[in-house]
Amino acid sequence: TEDFSSANLIEDSVFHGRLNGKNLAIKRTSMETISKIELGLFYDAIHHHPNIIRLLGTSSSMTEGSESDSFLVFEYARNGSLKDWLHGGLAMKSQFIESCYCFLTWNQRLKICLDVATAIQFMHHIMHPAYVHRNIKSRNVFLDEDFNAKVGNFAMARCVEDRVEDQQSNPSPPAS
Repeated sequence: TEDFSSANLIEDSVFHGRLNGKNLAIKRTSMETISKIELGLFYDAIHHHPNIIRLLGTSSSMTEGSESDSFLVFEYARNGSLKDWLHGGLAMKSQFIESCYCFLTWNQRLKICLDVATAIQFMHHIMHPAYVHRNIKSRNVFLDEDFNAKVGNFAMARCVEDRVEDQQSNPSPPAS
């Protein structure tokens, strides 16, 4: 990240970095945030899916007299987010975007939709326990160098917990 240089800022608190010649996306966050993430979801080989962004690791460093810095290290999506491509922004001007095309073709858009649907289907029906993303939007869909879509920025919770909460907050009307 070149010491988290603004030149390597991708968006918000996410920076482009390199380790052993490999491109990475590094999100600076709090230890509290990391403690809320169910890391087993990302580290379990069964849960690796080509359309879900991979968490490669976490890191924390304690500096004397201040709070610790915590980091999430993700695979790098060279072509940025779907939002960048649909609404301009980085897709047309960023040094991190590999492609020189400014617009997605109809076939690329359709493939992205199918990739996202496949990721959601995997999370809901294949993973055990099932998970829901809770924040699917163009900003949270990332595009690799071949424009394969990868769902990221998880705010996930177990489906079972959601169903219990829903039933408690929205009881079924009495049968008539």
